[in-house]
Amino acid sequence: MSAQITILQRKLLIALCAQAFVPSIFVYIPYVLTINIPFFRIPIYFFHDITIPLFTCFPVWDAAIMILLITDYRRGLMGMIRKNKVQEESVFQVTSTSGAENSRAILVGCTHGGTTDTVFDDRRITALNAGFQSVPFALLGIHFLYRYWSVRKPHLIQLFSTPKFVTLLISITAGQLMSWYLMSIYGTTGQEKDDAKRELQEEYERKYGKGIENAWVILDHWRDNRLNPTLVFMVMCLNVMMISALFTAASLAVLTFNHLNLTSKISTKSGRLQRKLLIALCAQASVPSLFVYTPYLLVMNIPFFRIPITIVHDASVPFSTCFPAILIASRER
Repeated sequence: MSAQITILQRKLLIALCAQAFVPSIFVYIPYVLTINIPFFRIPIYFFHDITIPLFTCFPVWDAAIMILLITDYRRGLMGMIRKNKVQEESVFQVTSTSGAENSRAILVGCTHGGTTDTVFDDRRITALNAGFQSVPFALLGIHFLYRYWSVRKPHLIQLFSTPKFVTLLISITAGQLMSWYLMSIYGTTGQEKDDAKRELQEEYERKYGKGIENAWVILDHWRDNRLNPTLVFMVMCLNVMMISALFTAASLAVLTFNHLNLTSKISTKSGRLQRKLLIALCAQASVPSLFVYTPYLLVMNIPFFRIPITIVHDASVPFSTCFPAILIASRER
């Protein structure tokens, strides 16, 4: 067997092993744990709750492994992206409207409830929808990093074509999504019948003429007139994640602008183009920051001070729904 054929066979075998590894992690292990652990009377709420999300996303990883490991596939994909100029706004539109038309937010006193009107009537769908709202901001940070490296450290741009670095970026984005999902599941209420859930259900039925039984993610800031410590911890974690994402993007933008103003290694034409691209990216970043993160931060934090948030609360879902259109309009402008 020739050396070239041997190298090709080895690459295909590695890709096949990676494909076998993915369903083992995303399907077999959750199955084995969910089926066997109850014999020992050990709670399996965590494994049970992540089983369906893992089943749902494993086919994507299965295909991604082949694209990342086989050079021809990877180069073909990168060529398609460059040729068609696929940029973040398409991802923003998919992730922000994935369920936005069926998302509802209800406020009763200082209790905030989020729900999704789907055939599943499952709070995990609502939590997953919240998780998808974090994806555009992870992608924004990646794009700002690309802009910064293209100006400050061009030799690092090639990392965006390497499987390991692309896998790292995908893992960071997926990790952020999963963090939002898990905190929405375990840091909020809605899985059990209580006064807060009953009041939100009644208010939802009054406003929309339809009852939602189970698909509730409830932020009950003052449970029985006492501050909810679990919710405080969850909101603080989300605050840190959101503010960190915005701070990272802003820092990279400032560093890039500063380098463009000080460097003499870039031609005037190239510097002008880089500045235009960076300004367009900053405009893109400001739209979701104003229409998604700011309402989220206000809705989650203001009730701790027992301040009415009716206007902010009622505007949060329409803002989240319409921001992709404004995003595209800002780019075209």
